[in-house]
Amino acid sequence: MITMEFPSIFIPRVTCQTSEQYIKEVFDYFLCGECVKKVDLIIKEDGRTGKMYQIAFVHFTKVPETEDTKELKEKLEKGESVMLTYNYPWYWVLRKNTSAERREKGRPRLLSERDMTEIKAAQELLRRD
Repeated sequence: MITMEFPSIFIPRVTCQTSEQYIKEVFDYFLCGECVKKVDLIIKEDGRTGKMYQIAFVHFTKVPETEDTKELKEKLEKGESVMLTYNYPWYWVLRKNTSAERREKGRPRLLSERDMTEIKAAQELLRRD
């Protein structure tokens, strides 16, 4: 089977009941193989409603090259949002992850100018949702 490199995915809104394992299972099933390396979930609070939700970052190993994976990769690389049904009629909005993979989780550190640029871009994406 031919495999390809695949960008990590940002999901801007996931319920708090959704686990890393569930997201991994959905993507592994959709992509026809065990290709999820890890899932990072971050809890957020909706500024308008006060309700809690999560954002997700899905990181991959090599992904089987199929028509679906080629189409998804192409759309993500163009900066498009893609909807993926995970349990009809429910779906996630998928976007290409444009922030660097998280460094040591939770450890305080000084931010570089590049880090600040990435953080501001990520915050802007969250404000749009």
